[in-house]
Amino acid sequence: MMEQNSIPESQSSNRAAWAIVSAVVFIIVGYFVSVAYFEGGTMPPGKFTLPEQMIAILKSATRVETFRVGPEDTNKDPATEILGYPILAKGQEQGTEFAKKVGETLISGGVTQNRKKCGLRPGVAFRIWSGTDAVEVVICFECNVLWPHVVGEPIEDRFSEWQDFDPVRRDFAKLSTEAFPDDPTIQSLSSWW
Repeated sequence: MMEQNSIPESQSSNRAAWAIVSAVVFIIVGYFVSVAYFEGGTMPPGKFTLPEQMIAILKSATRVETFRVGPEDTNKDPATEILGYPILAKGQEQGTEFAKKVGETLISGGVTQNRKKCGLRPGVAFRIWSGTDAVEVVICFECNVLWPHVVGEPIEDRFSEWQDFDPVRRDFAKLSTEAFPDDPTIQSLSSWW
């Protein structure tokens, strides 16, 4: 005869099985989240708000200088670099329509606080002008990270300024191929759409 407060053996083994299954699922999910985070993947995007001064420049921009930059930060000569990355070639200057597209893409919700654990190795840079004010943006298509910065403002913590642009990667690739129509490396970005 069974005691009144005891649990039948079949229910007890079912509970134990469910506890084991739950623990295994929890471990597997945790593993994949940590792998994505520590191996250059992304965590859920963070909120990013561009500084007001940068937004004002982007909204009223009239021209954009375009550059091919080297992937290694040298910080040797500001006259030959964009945010410390050496200028390899200068592209054709772009007008108001291009400036508007770059600004809208940067201001869109597709640019978010960087959560990736990879270094910035840009290949393209834009200098967006509004009168005498400018915003420089270096763009890395290896891990879809960019760095926008108002020219002349101090750089206190550059890593906190880096931004993810995964949702608008296609837009930046199109802008880059438009800016460098004769560059085969940049034109290979067209395979992304």
